[in-house]
This record gives sequence, structure tokens and C-alpha cells, in this order.
Amino acid sequence: MWFFVLSVALAGPVSAGSGHSCAGLGGAVLCWGGLSAAEGRAGEPPPRPLPYRVDGISTAASLDAGGATRTCAVTEARRVMCWSLDAPPVDVGLTDARQVSVGDRHACALRGAGEVWCWGDNHRGQLGDGSLQPRTEPVRVPGLDEAVQLSAGWYHSCATLRGGRVWCWGDTSHGQLGDGRQAEPSTEPTPALHLEDAVEVHAGQFHTCALRRNGYVTCWGSNLSGQLGDGTRDSSPVVTRVRGIDDAVALSVGMDFACAVRSGGRLTCWGSNERGQLGNPDSKDALLPRWVEGLSAASVSCGDMHTCATDLRGQPWCWGQNFSGQLGDGLRGTRRAPGRVELVP
Repeated sequence: MWFFVLSVALAGPVSAGSGHSCAGLGGAVLCWGGLSAAEGRAGEPPPRPLPYRVDGISTAASLDAGGATRTCAVTEARRVMCWSLDAPPVDVGLTDARQVSVGDRHACALRGAGEVWCWGDNHRGQLGDGSLQPRTEPVRVPGLDEAVQLSAGWYHSCATLRGGRVWCWGDTSHGQLGDGRQAEPSTEPTPALHLEDAVEVHAGQFHTCALRRNGYVTCWGSNLSGQLGDGTRDSSPVVTRVRGIDDAVALSVGMDFACAVRSGGRLTCWGSNERGQLGNPDSKDALLPRWVEGLSAASVSCGDMHTCATDLRGQPWCWGQNFSGQLGDGLRGTRRAPGRVELVP
């Protein structure tokens, strides 16, 4: 899902979604992987195992690949464009946009001086407009006008505010809103407790993590696969510090795992490793952060069960699950170590 870029010379933003990935390269947006519903039922090999150019969109200032083959981007004109395998890029009607984030079946955008607007599925209140009604057009999240960054997870959404507070809304069945509750959905934003120095926040399936100003990473919510990184499998509805990290400079959260770029470019990941998404040769969950060997990273983006990163030259690499070609290597097999993605506009 959402990414943070340190320094990228070759490629622009790179984002790992549910079963596909996308990257910006010069005046083009390239994607690879993904299966439509009909293609999935047919059981054929993935038809897009290598990067291809997305027609109708060029340079992306912000780019995010999400669930159900959906991708959205903020253009140079600060408009939000979204597309899928079954539909070309369309303007969703938002101007002055700064960032976009795509969840499982909803999306949110940051615009203006700090407004948050969301659209799509809303059965768990993930649009934050006080209702459970789906919206085909963006609606403003009330009470948020100082947001500086946001993240749309599976069924919840979060925003980092100017000053360092984090507010979340939507599903809280696993404590993923960080407000101390595991209860009914919150259809409006609620503050995460004991967190006032966040730089960015990232929402996964049932957990959430935040990067703090001092380089620490804290997570909350479900911990069945060790995705909170505290050495246990105990879930928590309040922030829990990831052990052993005090120098993180970038962060991303997947379905039930997370990764952080450390000072100097070393990459560390924790949580589920069922499909090799942690970049380690085994399939064991990592209850504490583990190094990804052989890659110095500038940015990282975690999908559902695969991960992509850019190295210090801006070259993208991907690893993990590859059933729909989301690793961009022309193959279909799972890869448990980073593999280079060749981008040709």
C-alpha cells in the first residue's frame, strides 16, 4: 500500500497492492501483475507478469496500488486519477490533491491544507463520514483539516495530523484504531492513544503502525502473526513499540506484516512470512524484526503478501507471493528474496 520515498533517482514511487504492483518512471506509470475476476476463474497463467505502460496517465506525484486491482495516482496537476484492470484511468473529481491511498475496496485522498476525502466501500465506517453507506463520489471526513499524511487499510483508515497526533476510523474489531477499544466500528475519526509524535501512519488488514520522530516504530491491533513486532502474539488496542528499532526513516504495512527502512538503507521486516514477504528463506512468522539481506533500500511498500522496495539508485525490487505476476519477473512462483524488476517505458 502507501509508500515513503527517501531518494529515488531511476524510478519514481513504487507501490505493492493486493495482487499487483505499480511504479512511476519518467513520464509513464507502469504496472505489473493482477488478475481480473474472469481471469482468476479461468485458472490461466497471469497475463501481465511483466511491467506494462498504463495508458491515459503519465507522471504521478503520489501513487498507490490497492485491493481488487485498483490503483490511484495524484497527477502533476494535483488531480486524483484511479483505474483497474477492467477500467481505464478516470478523474474522481478532487482538485488540489497531495496524496492518495487505496485500501481493499475504498480509497482516501489528502487535499488542500489538510482535508481528507474518502470514497468506496463503507460497511465498517472506513470512509469516516459518520455513516455505513458506500459512496461512489468522494466525501469529506469531518473534523480533519490538519492532516499531513494518510493511509487506507482493509476496513479502516488513519491520518497523521500536523503536530504528530494520529486519528483513525472504521473497523476496530482487533483494536486497529489504537483508541483502546475492540468494539463496533467507529464511523468518525477517533484519536490513537499515547501517540503525539508520529511522522506517518500505515494501516494494514487488522493492525496499524506509525513511524515516530525519534526513529521508533509503534504498532497496534491484531498480532496473531507477530505483526506488532514486540516479540509476542498478543494483540493490543493501544500502541506497542516494535522492539529493536530506533533509527527507522521509512515504513510500510502489509496485510499482516510490516517493513521499515533503517538509517543507512538497511531493510527490516516482521510478522507473517507465509509467502516469503519478509525476504527470508523460511516461512516462519517473525515476532521481532529480521533483516532483509542483499538490498540497501531507499523506500519500501508492503502489499497483501508481497513486498517491493527501491534501492539507493531507484531500481525497484520485489519478493513474496507471485500468483498473479505481482513480482514483475515474468514468472509465477513465490520468491523469498528480493528480485530486480526491469522497467521499460
